[in-house]
Amino acid sequence: MSVTSNRVEGSGASMLKQAISIAGASTGLMMSVGTVTSSPPSVVIEVEELGYPLERDDFLISEHIRSSLTSGDRVLVLVGDQEHVVICRVVRL
Repeated sequence: MSVTSNRVEGSGASMLKQAISIAGASTGLMMSVGTVTSSPPSVVIEVEELGYPLERDDFLISEHIRSSLTSGDRVLVLVGDQEHVVICRVVRL
């Protein structure tokens, strides 16, 4: 019997994404970055990997960013088979 070792490397964000990808391989979870294309109250988020926009009824959103999102913001999205969760806003330094 062989044991597979998955080593994660890089920045903190990169390591988190890799760890979730490894764990999600068996659960259908994926971490992705999306772009807000419509501001609240009718939030729409484009996630390139999905191929279709997420409308406000398609996802859960972290309460602390719910009212502060604006069009053009980039967000970290946990993409599942049946549910999607917008975790936080992300920025490039």
